[in-house]
Order: sequence, then structure tokens, then C-alpha cells
Amino acid sequence: MKVFYIIILVFLIMLGGVLLNKTRVNNFTAEAIEKLYSIKPESNNSEARVKEITDSISDELKKFEFSISRKKVNMIRDYSKLLVIQCRMNNFSDFEETRELLVGQLQEIDEAERISFLNIV
Repeated sequence: MKVFYIIILVFLIMLGGVLLNKTRVNNFTAEAIEKLYSIKPESNNSEARVKEITDSISDELKKFEFSISRKKVNMIRDYSKLLVIQCRMNNFSDFEETRELLVGQLQEIDEAERISFLNIV
């Protein structure tokens, strides 16, 4: 009977870890999307602000690399770098497009971390 209780305890610890990770990833994506939409590319110090925001997103992303696919991580990093370059070049139409692509990747991560039957299958 002791083995059964140990197995249940390990299961509950694993379930708690999954739920904690889900919550942290969902908070990260929500904050990152909010920060990205707060950028005003036409302002004077927009390049520094964009670099600061994308660097903070990349730093936070390092904490979740074990639960997010490598392809998504690389795409987010690439879009972040492209966002800074487009801001530097004052290419605002492409900036907006890249920002939407980056937000789309973050939303996909958020949806993948939600617990639903479709994510399990």
C-alpha cells in the first residue's frame, strides 16, 4: 500500500509542476504581448524601447525553452531581432507586420499551454 501512496504523491507533484509551468508560460505570453502593443514606433526613443522589450522577452523565454518547441523559440528570437532592425530603419509598415507575426507566435504558445482535450490528443 505504501507504493501506491508514493505513486499518487509523485503523480500529484508532477501535476502541480505542469500546472505551475502552464500558469507561468501564460503569464509570460500575456505580458509580452502587452509590452509589444505598448510600443509606439514613431516616437523619438522607439529603437531603444523596442530593443529593451525584445531583450526582456528573449531573457524570459530562456526560462521556458524546455517546454516550448525549438522552432517557436527561434522564430520569436528572429522576429524580435527583425523588429529592432525595422524600427532602426523607420520601416513602420513592416514593423507592424513583424509585430503581428511575433504576437501570433506568442499566442500560439499560449494556446498550446492551455489544458484542453485537443492539446492532449
